Amino acid sequence: MKTFFYCLHLAVLTALIVCVLGTKRLIKCTLYELPESANKSVSLIHIRADSTEDSVHYLWSSFNLPSMIVARTATDTNVNVDIEKLRTFQSGSISFNASLLAFKGLTISKLWQLSYETDTAEIPDTSKIESLNLADFQWSKVTNKTLSCSDNAASIKLNGFSDDELFSEKGLFELEDVDILSPCSEENKENGSFLSWKPVAYISKEPSVANSSDVQLTSQCSPLSSITVQSIAESFFNEKENVVINAFNVTMGTVGDGFYPKTKYVAWSLMIGTGVAVHSQLSITAILFITIGMSALLLFLVGGAGYYAVRWCRKKDDDLLLGDSLIN
Repeated sequence: MKTFFYCLHLAVLTALIVCVLGTKRLIKCTLYELPESANKSVSLIHIRADSTEDSVHYLWSSFNLPSMIVARTATDTNVNVDIEKLRTFQSGSISFNASLLAFKGLTISKLWQLSYETDTAEIPDTSKIESLNLADFQWSKVTNKTLSCSDNAASIKLNGFSDDELFSEKGLFELEDVDILSPCSEENKENGSFLSWKPVAYISKEPSVANSSDVQLTSQCSPLSSITVQSIAESFFNEKENVVINAFNVTMGTVGDGFYPKTKYVAWSLMIGTGVAVHSQLSITAILFITIGMSALLLFLVGGAGYYAVRWCRKKDDDLLLGDSLIN
């Protein structure tokens, strides 16, 4: 394998903790872990967000493959995690004591190292693509806030926000949405799920327009007929019926930017949730600035028009007075 410096700063945003309607939720966090076994530690984070109407569960683990489960349940529903069974992905390693209202899973299985010899951000020859299976990576918990890069390493960061507007705080972008519905819910999007992301990645630790690069979906979101269980999401959904599994590729890079070989860094944010996607909208601050700007422009135009009207009237009066004085 080629020396591969790749820091993937994946901010999995817990957008359903505070929904679009501003539902207040009580957050609880539980960590399950076992010591290392065959150079792989088993750990799982369970975040529960309770409201008066329902509960949202987030289960995240980097064991074998980085993976996440999002489930919406009744408030009296609990989740059971058997960490010993999870080590070998046995049946029943993750279970709920009641039916789920909605659920979704996400597994990041591979990184594709492309050849950027021509720096075109395209894939003309698939033979030049090197597949890096994340199951071959060694993951460890990092508690400090410093993001560092090393050979053959990736960094995944889990963030939670109380305001969905923070997802786009570095600028206004139209969100890319991937709506995923099960075969039994084609007409009921409330029971579906979604992925959303800004079509931009940052190739420096300082996120700015100058350090931005394009993000695009480079394959269709297509269903898979069968899978091999390699993650907590695959283990959990493998036991359920009427579940659709989809796969797609996301490519980061802009023509002529030098991309990864230039900076050895890329950061990208992804939002996952159940129900209807959170669509991009202007923040209150942006609306306030636009209102002030438009009001100032309107006042300037009205004031300017009034000034020239008064000046024209005065000039007309002066011409009349001058004509009268010449007659006299």
